[in-house]
Order: sequence, then C-alpha cells, then structure tokens
Amino acid sequence: MKKSNKNKGKFIIHPLFLALSILFVLAGQGVYFVICLVVVILHEYAHYFVAKYLGYKLKQMSLLPYGAQLNLSKSIFNSRDEILIAIAGPLFNIVLAFFCIAIWWLYPVTYVYTEMFVTANLVIALFNLLPLAPLDGSRILLAILGKFGKRLQGYKIVNCLNIIVSILLFALFIASLFNNFNLSLGIMAIFIFAGAFEKDEAYLYSSLFTFSKNEYLNERPLKIKYYAVTKKINKLKIYRLINQNYYLVVVVLDENMQPIKYIYEGEFDKYFSA
Repeated sequence: MKKSNKNKGKFIIHPLFLALSILFVLAGQGVYFVICLVVVILHEYAHYFVAKYLGYKLKQMSLLPYGAQLNLSKSIFNSRDEILIAIAGPLFNIVLAFFCIAIWWLYPVTYVYTEMFVTANLVIALFNLLPLAPLDGSRILLAILGKFGKRLQGYKIVNCLNIIVSILLFALFIASLFNNFNLSLGIMAIFIFAGAFEKDEAYLYSSLFTFSKNEYLNERPLKIKYYAVTKKINKLKIYRLINQNYYLVVVVLDENMQPIKYIYEGEFDKYFSA
C-alpha cells in the first residue's frame, strides 16, 4: 500500500533563483555562489533539526533569490522555542567556521580549499544575526520583546532598520559600479528593503516549522496544563503560555477566587478578541 506524502516537507526551486544563479555566473562569481548556497542550506537545516527536536514539522523548503527558506503556516511558538530555532542556523555556521579553522592548524594545506567556505559561514552567520526582517536576528529580537509585551513595537523598530540598512547597502552597490563591482550588495539591498514591507505574519516565524496538534496527538499524548487568571489578565500573557508540549486550559476566576469559566486553547482567539 502506498504511503501518503501529505505530511512530508516539500522542496521547491523558485524560478528567480535560477535567474540569479545565471547572473552570478555571468559576473564571474559562480564558485562563490555555489559555496554560499551550500552554507545557506546547512544553515536552514540547522533550524530544521532544532525545530524537529522541539516537536515542530517542516512544511516547505524553498530556494529563493536570496538563499533558502523553511516555511510554515498557522503555527504558535513560545518565545523560548522561537529563540532556540532562530539562533540554531547562525550558531551552526560559526561552529563550522571554527572547525575548519582548527583543521588549518593541524593541516595547513586545507586552508586553500576551505578559506571561501569559512568566510561564507562567518558572513552568513553575522548577517543573519542582524535585527532585520526576515533574518534570524529579527526573530530573536521579537521573541525577546514578546516576553515583555513589546512585540508590536518591535515590528516598527525592525521595519525602520530594514529601510535604513537597505538604503545604505544600495548606496554601496552603486559605488561598487565605479570601483569593485559587488552584485551581492544589490541583492541584499533589495531583499532587506522588501522585508520592511512584508506583512507581520509573513516573517514572524519565517524559516520555522509548523505542526498540527491534532496530528501530533496521533503520535503521542499531550499533557494538559491549567492556569488560573482573572478577567483583568493581559491577553499577551495568556498567549505566551501556549506551548507545543502541552494543551493549555485557562480557568477564569471571580473576585472570590471561584472559577466562572474554562477557556480551552482552541477558543483563545474567540474569547480574548471579544
């Protein structure tokens, strides 16, 4: 009997990615482009393995003009998971770079063959740690601000930074036309500028993974956690309690500490938006 593939992650190559690869080859940067592509894919799969360990599932991996991206839809993450998954990619790049550097000390001859690989890992790691959408640094920043109920303000900060940095990168790209042509600066400028105008949900958990709790329950049981609150509770504090490792039930108490309502996880949007 043929197994269903509906739960397996998809791998998609965007047409613009193919066009970009041709541009890099024509500009004489084909080798560096391939090395960066390998590094970006390793970066994204580091996100994947950490997310999988935490209980999330990959929906789709796309090769886009600026590299690779792991996509999701309708997923809820707590701040801790969001930070761990977001930082996994840059951290893995840094580990790979220092591993190669350590090898140089033992076998200096490997320097010639791995110098570009090390440089690409360090550049991509540091670049992704910038607090710009949809880079990992923005997710880390938003997750930290979310702990203090400041996530909406975080969006505004990230968007402003995107516009400022993209303008600077584009200016550097124009300057490179008269000296040392650098196509990467132009691509990054466009990528970051576009990130400033994406809808919040488009990059809020970009490069993370989605899972369905109904599907999750088919594999193993979930614990139920109860939290008691009053009607005056800050709504954001309720949503920060949601975790993929348990099913959440909120008990609303009156002034006499008596339960007046039980709100189940699936009812949060309906109840707290009222």
